[in-house]
Formats: sequence, C-alpha cells, structure tokens
Amino acid sequence: MRILYIARLFSGLEQSVIKGKWEPSGVPTIYRLIERLDDSSSIDLKLVLTSKGGFTQWNSKKVVNRKLEGLLTPVIVLPFFDKISFCHKKISKFLSELYQLLYIISAKIIFNPDLIYVDHANIVSASVLSRIFSNTPVIFRLMGVYQAARDVMEINRPIFYVLRWMYRSPFSAIICTQDGSGLEPWLNKAINKKTSKYLLINGVDEIDHSETYNDISLIDKDKSVILFVGKLEEAKGILQYIRACSIVAKTGNNKFYFLIIGNGSLLNKCREIIKVDNLTNMSIITHVNHCEILSIHLRSEIYVSLNRWGNLSNVNLEAMRAGSCIIFPSSKKSIGVDVITDKLISNKAVSRIPSTDSVQDLADSIIFLHNNPNKRKAMSRQVIKESNSFLVTWEERINNELVIIQKHSGLI
Repeated sequence: MRILYIARLFSGLEQSVIKGKWEPSGVPTIYRLIERLDDSSSIDLKLVLTSKGGFTQWNSKKVVNRKLEGLLTPVIVLPFFDKISFCHKKISKFLSELYQLLYIISAKIIFNPDLIYVDHANIVSASVLSRIFSNTPVIFRLMGVYQAARDVMEINRPIFYVLRWMYRSPFSAIICTQDGSGLEPWLNKAINKKTSKYLLINGVDEIDHSETYNDISLIDKDKSVILFVGKLEEAKGILQYIRACSIVAKTGNNKFYFLIIGNGSLLNKCREIIKVDNLTNMSIITHVNHCEILSIHLRSEIYVSLNRWGNLSNVNLEAMRAGSCIIFPSSKKSIGVDVITDKLISNKAVSRIPSTDSVQDLADSIIFLHNNPNKRKAMSRQVIKESNSFLVTWEERINNELVIIQKHSGLI
C-alpha cells in the first residue's frame, strides 16, 4: 500500500530534522504512527512535513529532502514564507499555503498513493485533495477541537465560510484524538455526514519503574508534592495553579512543595509571580524525559490539571495510570467539554472544582486532600480501577489506527 502522509512540522519533530536523527518528542500519536508506517514492509510511505511559521527554529526557504538516522523514509519539509519583503503578512501566509498545496498536488500525481493521510494544520491540502482526486481516499486527522474551531462554526466571517466548506469536504474518514475537548457536537455540525468518524483515546506506556528522575529525591521527604504537568499556557490554567498554591502557602503550612513541569509562552510570567509571591517552595522544571515522569507521579501527593478544553490529555492519562490523586475542573456541558470525561471517570476517582478559574476552590481542595490521606488513597485506587476500562497501550492505540487506514485504503 502506498501512503502519502502529510503533517505539520511540529516542534517535537523539528529537532529531529535539524539534527538529522529521528528522536521525536511530543505529539506521540503522530510520530508513533510514522514509525509504524515506516517500519512496515507492506507500506510504501512518502512523508511530507509542512512548516507553518510561528515560534520555530526551522527557517529554510526551500524544499528540504532529508534522510534521518533511525528512519527509513526520507523526510520532505516544505517551507513557510513568513517574511516576504513586498507582501503583507497575510499575503505571505496565503502564498505559503498555495506553494505547499501545489507541491502536495504534484507529489500526489507523481507518487500515486492508495491513500492520503493529512493532519488538521493542512486542512487546505486535505480539502482540495479530497475534492479533485475523488478516487483516492483522504483521511483527515484532528487532534482535538478548541475554541478557534468552534468560532469557525459560530461566527460569520468570510474566511470562516471558506473553512466551513473545507471541513465539509468528502473525506473518506476523520480520525480524532478523544481528549475531552467536546468533539462530538462539533463533528456533527462541521464534518460531512458521509465521512466516517473515529474518536480514539491516546495510549499510555507500559509501567516501567527502572527510570527515575533523580532530582526528585532532593525534595525533603516530609514535604507533600503538589504536581502540575503541561504547557505553560493560558489554556492549561498554569497561572491559576500558581495563585492557588500561593493561597495554600499563605496558610502557614510549610509541608507543601509545589512542582511545575513544562515550558511555554508564560514561563517568564510564572517565574515573576513566584518571585513576587516569595514562593520559595515552588520550582519549575522545563523538561523531563517522558520515561521519568512516572517516578515524579509516584512521589507526588496530589496532581492538578486545569485544562480548559479537555482533560483526557496524554499527561492526564499517564497520571491516571500512575494512580495519582487528581484534581480536575468540572465539565462544560453546553459545549461538550469533558462530558466524555465525566462518563469515564466518576467523582469517586477524581476531585472536581467548578472551573479552571476557581482559584480558591482549588486551594481548598489541595488543603482538604492533604489533610485526608485515606481519601487520597481511595481516590487513587478508584482512578486506577476506572481508567483500566479504557486505557490502552500505545501499541494497541496505533494498531487501532492502522486498522482504520487499511479499511479506508480500499485494498482489503
């Protein structure tokens, strides 16, 4: 089977291309599928990654075809022209999309794939390919649905009309990451009724106690670790987490240690708040190897997730697998956010606060759970029990996606 695979040059893939060695990070559903397709003797893979500008270290302005150590398939990277001197920024972006589209159309004609797999960042190419090459199935890949995608369906702007038309393209299938972001109502409104829809929860790694983050042992053993893992962005509620921790610290109880693992655009602001609030018992670790996260969960007393747009993310699934005592924000039933999470995980398994912005409630919940170790233990046992009903290994998760690809290739 010949597959044309098109995805954004994610930051987690960028360093691999720059270094010439396949060492991906982040976006596990993307890189793990690439690895399986690349490793299959029955699949002829053409891999195209598209640069989309923004915060990136990739600045090549020409097509790069590069062989990476650890990957059999050469990687083709298409450029993004974000600074064309004689053009407005929006025109530069349009020209970049047009250039990438024309290249991808030519790659389709020359490679003649049995199936085309395209991610959400390349919606323009996905839409056009599905419409002009109707005999070749196109699978559209969506990670989750966030406010920008909801705005497309609810706000009347010329560009949004175009995007609605693209979403209604005759894709053979759409594969979505079930992350609790409210996919179901959005899919029903946005996607072609004839398109097959698949919602898959991400996988988790097998438990491995051999990998340990050594610095975690430097925290005093009598301290209770309150853990936050995720991007330091507004959508993740990192500022609310710090403010709640500040309230807890001001109670005079010095038994807490607040640990943040992550990086992002709010890193400097987080550090500033920590300094101003004199949170000497809080630290930020910008990077920890994925295999070492389990040891940090096992050392932590409470794990806090404040995701505004869904709490079935990779890091939260890992926390469930580890049996962490978890605090979540409540679901937003009006737009479908975390409705599925409510069905999968009960209030016996996690503690829910009214919303991401409920800072005082978060502080109260941290203090309550800290003071009630039996409650924490009961929640830990329950979250393991309930999550075992839907958690799968990464091998199983990718196998499920490969079955969908095979089904829609038309070759079986």
